Amino acid sequence: MRRLYSGEWTGAVCAADASCGTDVTLSDVKADYDSDLGVYNITGTKRWVTNASGADLFTVFAGVLAPDPSGRLAPAPTAFLVERDGTVQVGPPEKKVRQDPPTNMSLA
Repeated sequence: MRRLYSGEWTGAVCAADASCGTDVTLSDVKADYDSDLGVYNITGTKRWVTNASGADLFTVFAGVLAPDPSGRLAPAPTAFLVERDGTVQVGPPEKKVRQDPPTNMSLA
């Protein structure tokens, strides 16, 4: 976070999905905990991520299975900080009206 605050790194927010827009409670992107590695694996694609091509740190919203008030498991929206590395895939620019050059991309 220090690199982000100092301006050395650039961030991007990954909230939107093609299927639900920015309603993170309906996201198709899921995060599953791998107890062997002690990490969450995020699967799915975020869309319309502004500044994805230059970002070093992404705030990714994904659903994590957690007990709801009735005790059954349901996806709960959760924010993850994800550093750019070999596991983050940034797609080509998405063409939008009145945006030249386009800066929105998909993130998988």
